[in-house]
Amino acid sequence: HFSIGVANPNFQQLGYLEGESLKLDVVVETTSVLVDVRPSAFPNVVYLRSARLLPVAILTTPEFDATQVDPLTVRFGAGKAIEIHKRGHLEDVDGDGDMDLLQHFEVGSIGIQCGDTSVGLTGRTFTGQVVTGRDAITTAGCVTSSNAVQSLRPFVAR
Repeated sequence: HFSIGVANPNFQQLGYLEGESLKLDVVVETTSVLVDVRPSAFPNVVYLRSARLLPVAILTTPEFDATQVDPLTVRFGAGKAIEIHKRGHLEDVDGDGDMDLLQHFEVGSIGIQCGDTSVGLTGRTFTGQVVTGRDAITTAGCVTSSNAVQSLRPFVAR
């Protein structure tokens, strides 16, 4: 819901008083897309302490052409990470003969937390259609309290 304060005399002519709020319902149509984190790898293990880039593909299907996604609009994960190269790469990542959109994101900017089991993205096509998708992941390289104790043990005086 959006609230708009009424300060315009035209709204007052319609029966709204100054200071009243109008409520607008905005409906945004979204298209679900197939997302593949680490194409050609299964399971999709994300190493959280890695400085590597994480490849993520939006797959073309009979219902959706991934080449129509504007790569500059794609935001990945809770951190709303942007593609590191500031462009996408068109290639057939799933071997089905059509072009998919492959992008690369810095692991540290995605916002994945230890124990997360999926990660999603949003974006828009060149015509403005909103797209969303998710893929399953497994996290690795997590620092837990027992890991921290183990790593500090050599430094603890006996």
